[in-house]
Amino acid sequence: MRDEFLISQPHLTALEETIKKHNPFLIVNVGVTGVDNAEYANNMPIRVMVKEYQYSENSKCYEDVMTFDRIIKYEDKAFNEYLSNPKRDIFALNGIDKLEYENGGVNVVSSDKFCKEFNDLLMSYFKTDIQVISNDAETNIKYLEKIGCAETVKDFANQGNVLYLPKVAKEYITRNTSGTSAKNISLSNLVKIMKEKSNSTLSDAEKSLNGIDVRTNVIAEFVSFYGREKNLLPSNDEVRFTEAGNTYIEDNSQRGKEKYEKASISEKIETLIKANAINEQVKNRDYPCEINKLYNVFEGNGKNKAKGIIIMQCATTGFGADNMPIQFSAVVCSLQNGIPSVEKKFCIDIQADAKSLEKAKNNMEKKYRPFDAFKYCDIDLQEYENGISHNEKPLPKGVKKGKVYTQEEAVKRIEAFFSGYDTDKEWAIITNGTAKDERKSFTQECLDKIGNMAINNSPFIDFTQALKEYVYKCQALDKEIAVFHNEWNEKNFSLDSFAHNLNLSVKNTTERCGIVFFLARDIASQIVNDKILQTVKDASEQESKKIEEIKLTADDEPEKMIHSNARLATPNTPSEAPMFNRYDKAAEDEEMRQFLPKRMRPRIPSAEDENDVMNDIYSNLGYEREDREDPLSRMMRRERENDRDRRRSSFSRAEFERHYERDYGSSYPDRRSNSDTLNSFVDAMGDVLSKQASMVSEQTRFIAEQNILLGKMIEQMSAQTSETSKQNAQLIEMCQQQMAVILNMLNEKETLGRDKINKINEKTN
Repeated sequence: MRDEFLISQPHLTALEETIKKHNPFLIVNVGVTGVDNAEYANNMPIRVMVKEYQYSENSKCYEDVMTFDRIIKYEDKAFNEYLSNPKRDIFALNGIDKLEYENGGVNVVSSDKFCKEFNDLLMSYFKTDIQVISNDAETNIKYLEKIGCAETVKDFANQGNVLYLPKVAKEYITRNTSGTSAKNISLSNLVKIMKEKSNSTLSDAEKSLNGIDVRTNVIAEFVSFYGREKNLLPSNDEVRFTEAGNTYIEDNSQRGKEKYEKASISEKIETLIKANAINEQVKNRDYPCEINKLYNVFEGNGKNKAKGIIIMQCATTGFGADNMPIQFSAVVCSLQNGIPSVEKKFCIDIQADAKSLEKAKNNMEKKYRPFDAFKYCDIDLQEYENGISHNEKPLPKGVKKGKVYTQEEAVKRIEAFFSGYDTDKEWAIITNGTAKDERKSFTQECLDKIGNMAINNSPFIDFTQALKEYVYKCQALDKEIAVFHNEWNEKNFSLDSFAHNLNLSVKNTTERCGIVFFLARDIASQIVNDKILQTVKDASEQESKKIEEIKLTADDEPEKMIHSNARLATPNTPSEAPMFNRYDKAAEDEEMRQFLPKRMRPRIPSAEDENDVMNDIYSNLGYEREDREDPLSRMMRRERENDRDRRRSSFSRAEFERHYERDYGSSYPDRRSNSDTLNSFVDAMGDVLSKQASMVSEQTRFIAEQNILLGKMIEQMSAQTSETSKQNAQLIEMCQQQMAVILNMLNEKETLGRDKINKINEKTN
């Protein structure tokens, strides 16, 4: 019997399954003016609250992430008089400020507006298959039908996704208690049981249970209570311990954040490196990182040369997993000489679903870290909601102000915008931030939620990461940081910080794209400047190298040529070289010509004489001959010269014979015959002529080789002169281009206003 009874508890089992899986759940609570009876049967719903709860891994418990709270205002005077009946305070029972109801507060709406907002909200959850817990679904459907908005609740109930709290309470009380009758089950009894088991006391609000907000919170508390009781959720002690740990971590994180914001640029970079936000290999040009991807685009490197860049940015309802896009902007920039120039802009506001819209509203009112998603992208919430309503009732033709595109319309317009650009090969996508899996950018991940578009899968460059890497790279390589336009005293390297450094404000996604364009152009201009400077440097080094080569050729080639043949001489050598002077003097002396004995013939030039000739040749060419003689050879040569001088001084016999013949008119008795003397003289002269012919031949060959060398040198000088002229022309052209770029940048910077970012967009157009 006990097992059969447990099986008959479907609501409690379904709730247990939801908690076990840590799935989110939705509480729908409808407050009415009273229960219809025979006396009065025209009661109506007056306050409706819908709350979404999600399990947080950080806090280890369920937390509310969305609250929809509306008060329905009725124009029926008779009904309003009924509400004013002092016997039954409907306003206090439902937690409504009567004055707010009468004057029409923020959450006070008409029944028609409530129906639309309520149905849109539940429909946005319908696709998620979320578990709904209702205070009493049957009663809620009954009264919601009176204002025509019960269909969505019926759809949830028909799918079996609605848990009736009275039935859940009945199953729980029946299973766990024995003193409470099943006929006397109420929310108040359920609260008492929870407090008894947890050894805690009831609060004043829990005692009265006035206000559907209080009753909604009690239902959520029961879900957590049951989860802890079944050991499906951490205990209260574990939750408190986790909370204390999170507080400690948060405090340390806050102190670390403050320290980081006050740190210098170098200290910030060091912190990012330690946190693995920047890899030191970024300094390497070939390392795969965001800044090098950007360099490749601007320098025209890679497999496909980019025609330009497309900067895109998306704003969403928040930063959670279920955030939805509300604004999208894109700016197309073509590349002209490596520098981006704006060609086309695109911006649309996108309708978010009701669930995300309500979450965005809730985030605006949070006590801890509130965030206004609409202010972030310069959207007026009232105009935005009016634009959504216009989708039901379209604006007149020609009226575009306040246009908010449905998700289907937005997908079509975005696809049409990108249809003319090949974002896989020819156009580089630049955006900010990446998804958690780093496979897509933040913008692409958001666009995925409204439609499957080709742009969502295109390669991209994370510009926020590229900026960090760029600052580090410039600092490491001791280069100017071009994106710093003023002294850097910003908190971090976010896009907002760079905008602040530029004395500019960023209001929407279009202006954020404009800031990205401005900073990207600074980086591109620096690349062009560095390229020009490097070209000038290379040209200067090349020119210096060529001049040095010419100098080396002029210095080394004659030396090499002369050393290759020790007998070479200049055309003037025969009249100037000492070895030939001896023959000239012998030819001029008649007496020597007639009586020249063999042993008195001009001697054959020796190695020492050739050495003298070489020294004279070097002197005529204007060079100082290198002394290549080692000390031992030099000593032996000098000994030979001394010995030769001694031998020459001992040759007195020839002189004696000559004087003898002159004085006595006859030859010395031992002299040889005239025929022998003549023959000896002829032989000597033949030897001399042979030597002269050999020297003339060597001279001719040397002159020919000299002419060849001079021709080559002239040809080389002509080629160098032509190349230098071309390089000078190129340098002049590049300098003119750079000067034009610099002048354009100066003109643009002068026109920038501090508080009018729209001027940037006008100028870039």
